[in-house]
Amino acid sequence: MAHQQNCVWTVEINYLDNLGAEQTEIVTLNGITPVNTVATNIWRVNQFHTKTADITTTGNGEAAGDITLKNVAGTITYAQITAGGNHSRHGFFTIPAGMDGNITSATISVGGTTVGRFLRTNLRATCDHNGVLTPGIFHTSALCY
Repeated sequence: MAHQQNCVWTVEINYLDNLGAEQTEIVTLNGITPVNTVATNIWRVNQFHTKTADITTTGNGEAAGDITLKNVAGTITYAQITAGGNHSRHGFFTIPAGMDGNITSATISVGGTTVGRFLRTNLRATCDHNGVLTPGIFHTSALCY
């Protein structure tokens, strides 16, 4: 279920179904009223972003309010486009069934005005140091402080 409070007209959900296959659905939003998706077999959301919007309002399709992707009961949030943005910013991606994935580069940054805060990142994968698949076991591949 997608929920909107802004000038975004449609959002695109790129997800994996219950078999791990890639699927896409475009959902037309309806003001502040929640709208159900057609898909009933969403297992993992990889991308959630603005597809069309009133660009005369913000100039670049940014959401005026949060757009959340939740289960029908509204108790679990799967992804969110935060006000002022046009895509979700969750830090995970699941490789579709039957495909391999390679990370060729990564950039991580943090900023703020509070002294004494830190950032810790973990790059984890379901393969060991030799690239052997270990389903369900997420090995730490890189750790940065």
